[in-house]
Amino acid sequence: MRALGKYVPVFLCVLALILSVPVPSAEAHPVRVAIGGLSGLFVTTAGETFEAGTMVIGAGFLFGDEGDVGYDTYTIPVTFTYAFTDDVEGGVSVPVRSSVDFDGGGSTSGLGDVLLSVKYSLQKETETMPSVAVGGKLKLGTADDGLGTEKTDVGIFMAADKALGKVNGYVNVELLITGGDAPEDQANYAFGLEFPYTDTTTFALELLDQGFGFFGGTLTSTYMGGDLLLGGVSIDIEPSMNLGFALGVGLNDSSTDTVVGGKFAFKF
Repeated sequence: MRALGKYVPVFLCVLALILSVPVPSAEAHPVRVAIGGLSGLFVTTAGETFEAGTMVIGAGFLFGDEGDVGYDTYTIPVTFTYAFTDDVEGGVSVPVRSSVDFDGGGSTSGLGDVLLSVKYSLQKETETMPSVAVGGKLKLGTADDGLGTEKTDVGIFMAADKALGKVNGYVNVELLITGGDAPEDQANYAFGLEFPYTDTTTFALELLDQGFGFFGGTLTSTYMGGDLLLGGVSIDIEPSMNLGFALGVGLNDSSTDTVVGGKFAFKF
C-alpha cells in the first residue's frame, strides 16, 4: 500500500479538476464509461454509442491480488471518451501502475501501456434486435519496465447489448494480434448482465477473460490470465457524474485472486 500512496495526490487532483468544471446544462445526464475508455459497464463495452458531441473524462482505481506470482498490482486508469458522430465513438485509457513484490520487498511504479479504442454502431437497439457495434483497439508499448508488455498490440471486436425484460445483457468478443518477436494471437470475451434497481442505481455481473481489452497486460496485471467474475454497482449523480464500484474473484489457477475497483465518469 505504501507504493500506492504516491499516486493518491494525483487521483485527488484529477477528481478536483473534474469537479471544478462548470455544471452542464439541464439537458445533461450521467453516462457510464468502462475503464478501457468506451461506453459500457465496468469492463464490458456496450453495443450503443454516445450521442454526437458527447465528451467524457473519467478515472478509476484497480487493485489486483496476484498471490500466485508474489505480486500485488495497483492501477489508476485515466480515460477520455468522445463521440465524433451518433455512430462513431473513440476512447483513450492511460494507466498509472504500481507493482509490489511482497516477497522480495521491492516495487515498480510508472506509466502502463496506453490503450486507444474506437467503435462504430452498426445497429441501434429495437424491440426485437440488439444494439451492435464493431471496433478496433491499439495498445501502445508505452509502459515503463515491468508495468506492461512494451509491445504494440492490435485488436478487433464486436459488442452487442439488449434489454431482456428487466435485465440488460451484454456480449463482447475480440481478436487480439500481439506484437513482439513471438506473437500469441488470441480470442477474448466478456459477458455482462445489468440489473436496474432504481432510476439512478444499477447492479451488474461481468464474466471476463482477464486479458479482455487490456492487451498483454491484463485487467490488473502483466503476469496473470484466466477468468474473472466481477460484481458491481453503478450510481448516477445528476447532472453529469457516474460512480462505479466492483469486486472480482478469479475462477481458475491462472486468474488474479481478487480484484477491487472503483471509477467515475464526468460528462461535458
